[in-house]
Amino acid sequence: MSAADAALADHARAIDTGWLLTMTFNILVMQAGFAGLEVGMSAAASAAAIAMKNMSDMAVCCIGFWLTGWALAFGKNAAGQSNAFSGEGQFLLLGETDMARFVFQYAFAATSVTIVSGAVVGRIRFKHYVLLAFTISSFIYPIVAHVAWDPTGFLHQMGFVDFAGSTVAHVTGGSIGLAASLWLGPRPGVFRDTGDYVPQRSSPTQALMGAICLWYTWFSFNAGSTKALTNGGATLAAHAAVSTLLASGAGFLCSLAWSWIRSKGQHIDVFDSVTGLLAGLVAITSGCASVQPWEAVIVGALGSLAALANRADAGAPAH
Repeated sequence: MSAADAALADHARAIDTGWLLTMTFNILVMQAGFAGLEVGMSAAASAAAIAMKNMSDMAVCCIGFWLTGWALAFGKNAAGQSNAFSGEGQFLLLGETDMARFVFQYAFAATSVTIVSGAVVGRIRFKHYVLLAFTISSFIYPIVAHVAWDPTGFLHQMGFVDFAGSTVAHVTGGSIGLAASLWLGPRPGVFRDTGDYVPQRSSPTQALMGAICLWYTWFSFNAGSTKALTNGGATLAAHAAVSTLLASGAGFLCSLAWSWIRSKGQHIDVFDSVTGLLAGLVAITSGCASVQPWEAVIVGALGSLAALANRADAGAPAH
């Protein structure tokens, strides 16, 4: 390789690393968005506990993902190999590791854990939540990430496509949250003796601000999954951004229509609107780099309607 080619390759690596790190730092801001959303959609008495859980996510997950998470997700053994179910090396980041990709995947693991936080608000002790967060970031998320995203993973080998984590991050976190909700039972004080649900929502404004923060950072979540700008990455990132924009807009508008129809034209429910927006975003995350714009609109709308039609039966998760 000539000196000019080496310099060009180094420049390309710098561009791609800078892109990945910038997207990662934006994704970490999702923690603030989730905190605002959860606080706004929960009782005021839970606000401090919610914020503490979200801060703990970032600390607990970074240690857990460093200890075993990265190794089980993408680690290679001394021969540069892994198996169909997990990685086999680079525990504690020993050996040659793509540090930018490690931080990026850590942000995804932390997001998956935070989704669980919203489901267990007000009904789990802090120490137990910390243990759960550590388990998810150290073992559960890494295994799911490996089988879906690593070239040797069995789902990847079968042609499974999840471009930006609809399944790997959101379904993983949501499934654990659902299981925890069913195990823990209803949140104290949110159901009457008759079984009717009594919403305990402290601040529609704060929930909206949290949702806006998530809407912004979701573009980094999806477009950043190109992991590079060079070699066609920039075009793919732009495609993912357009799909994300259209799906989220369609999801939000469907939620407005849903709320308007349910109230017989009397009012728009803020929490329905937030639910529809986030559902549209989650729905498009998997295929954001491959669907056509009109398909993104349909995906976002259907995701929104599905979420609104099936909400609040597992103890009213905060998101």
